[in-house]
Amino acid sequence: MKVKYVIFFISIFITCGISLVIILNDSKQQVDLKNTCSQLNLASDICYEDKHIYENINDIADNYVNKKSKIELWRVIEKSDNSNNELQSYCKANVIYENESIKITSLINDYEAKKYTSGMVKSNYAYLYGTFEFTIEVCEGQGIFPAIWMLPKDDKSLPEIDIFEMIGSEPNIFYGVNHYIDTFGKQNRSYFMEEVSTKPSYKISLDWQKDSLTWFIDDKKIFSTNTGVYNSYMYIIINQAIGGNWPGDPDSSTIFPCYFNVTNIKVNATTTVRRN
Repeated sequence: MKVKYVIFFISIFITCGISLVIILNDSKQQVDLKNTCSQLNLASDICYEDKHIYENINDIADNYVNKKSKIELWRVIEKSDNSNNELQSYCKANVIYENESIKITSLINDYEAKKYTSGMVKSNYAYLYGTFEFTIEVCEGQGIFPAIWMLPKDDKSLPEIDIFEMIGSEPNIFYGVNHYIDTFGKQNRSYFMEEVSTKPSYKISLDWQKDSLTWFIDDKKIFSTNTGVYNSYMYIIINQAIGGNWPGDPDSSTIFPCYFNVTNIKVNATTTVRRN
């Protein structure tokens, strides 16, 4: 008798020790990821919220393992060493990159001597001047720290441009900061803090010119500075840290999973170079 459905149990090792099992319909070559995750109770926190049908196994691997060859603009970072006493390990499995959108999921998950796992991506390109625009969806909660920021192409710690920062205990206050070395060789900064209304999403923009940096929230000009403007290539980092000196550690009121969604990413740079 012809067997219509063949079940393959395929263990795909995903960074941070998460395994995913795929049920494959042999006749249609389709994978129902959401139902599979639900049935197996594996990786359910990082499954798509909506029902997605994938045509083959490679589509699953590309989305969950995040092969660099398939990601032209971003590289997904895995690391456990952090600054500022942060509590997370950054894991590839906590990032979903799809249709130029980035979804970072932060979880309670012991890994590499850390209490939490979260996500970080870095751009594969570095930019010199231009406009940078992002639509963001954030969650609140003590100890949550989403950010979009820029560092020099050579990975020096300064200067640093923080396009967007927020701490979850004050979800209605957004920050933008320019960290720089002044003419006396000392670290300095110019910044703003802006109170925003509670809404599902926000548009965050930075206009970087040779002599100025200007921030916008929902197309409204918030802050501009012409002090300490960097004049060489920088790349973009998107991440969600957990805990640390500024946001403090999560407490019993913090709800996990916690998501940081970044969509409608638009980079219009004057000059672009590929990073190593």
